[in-house]
Amino acid sequence: MSSDRERVVGRMPLEMGADDCLRKPLDPARLMTRVKATLRRAQG
Repeated sequence: MSSDRERVVGRMPLEMGADDCLRKPLDPARLMTRVKATLRRAQG
C-alpha cells in the first residue's frame, strides 16, 4: 500500500466519528495502554 493511501485509510475512521484507530496487526500492549489512558480520562 502506498504511503498516501495509508494516510487516507488511517484517517477515515477518525473522520467518521471514531475517537481512536488501531491498525492491524494489533499489538496487545499498545491496545492495553490506550484502554488504560481512555479509562483515566473518563474517570477524570
